[in-house]
Parts: sequence; structure tokens; C-alpha cells
Amino acid sequence: MLLRCVDDPLADEGDQLDATLDGADADELRAFLRDELATNTDLRDRFLARVGEPTSQSVDEHRTAIDRRFEEANPEYPVVFEPIDFTQWFDLANEYREQGRYASAATVSRALVESLNDNMERVDGAYDHFSRAFSRALDGYVDCVTSAERDADAITDAVAFLDERATSGTPLLAEHFEKAAVELREKLGEQSDE
Repeated sequence: MLLRCVDDPLADEGDQLDATLDGADADELRAFLRDELATNTDLRDRFLARVGEPTSQSVDEHRTAIDRRFEEANPEYPVVFEPIDFTQWFDLANEYREQGRYASAATVSRALVESLNDNMERVDGAYDHFSRAFSRALDGYVDCVTSAERDADAITDAVAFLDERATSGTPLLAEHFEKAAVELREKLGEQSDE
């Protein structure tokens, strides 16, 4: 919440927030921040992405948390009728991207892509919401892979992932994966020509 207020302060409370932060005792502020970060993993991840070392969560670890949201959406049936809020993962990926940590941002984006792809057939309502989230995550993944340091193994892995999902993933998303693979190859080709 504190980072959210600093990032996007309310119009009439921004000055008050700045004044309060400027006048706050450093030890009290540190204790408050430590308590909040200890109990709010989303905020902790964003905080570490901004000012410290990012957590070293893998695609699978992020994906497990995202998959859990699908399971919690309707615990009685394997069907999802309502939108699921993926904001925490999009915010985390954006925070990494803003800090120039493209590989970490790609990890989060890929976890979103994998989970959305594998759970899309469970969606029986709010399809547009999930489709937009999938497109946003896939675009973010391709952008982060092309922006990251040139690592041949990572690039090969990214293209192979997209190709594999185009053939074995959810059929209605296959075309999106194919286009993303083509786009990634084109962007990487342009970069190698420079």
C-alpha cells in the first residue's frame, strides 16, 4: 500500500503523504515497512524488485500461485465464471521491467502465459477479461525476451516455448503463440543485424 501511494498518490493527499514521510522517524518507518513486508508477499516482491535484489522465484513457482487463483475462483467446480485479478503479477513484471531486470520480468510474464493458456478451457464467463490478460502477458513476455541481455540459450528457450505452445497448448490460442514466435524471431533478427 505504501509503494502504491508513492507510485500513484491521490491528487489531494500527495503533499500530505510527502510531508508525513519527510517527518517520519526513520526507525519507526523501517519497523512499519518491515512489518508490512513480512505479511504482504505481493508488496514485498514489488519492494524487492524496486530497491533490492529480486526474489528468485521460478516460472513454476509463480505459475503455482497463479493456478491457485483459478482453483480458488470456484472450488466446487473446475469452471471459472468471474474475472480473476492478475494485477499483482502484472505489477511485479512492470516493476522488474522498469528496473531493467528483463529476465525477471519475462519469468513472471511467462508464468502468466502458461497459467492462462492451461486454464483457458476452464473459463465459462468473462472470456474477454482472460483473453486480454493472456494477450498482455504474451506481449510482455516477447518484449522482455527481446530486451534482455543477449543470451542464446534464453532466446532459444523462448522460441521453443512459443513453438511448443502453438502446437500443444489451448487450440484457440495457438494462433497467438504462432504470431508471438514469428514476432520474436523478427525482433531478434533485427537486433542481430544492428
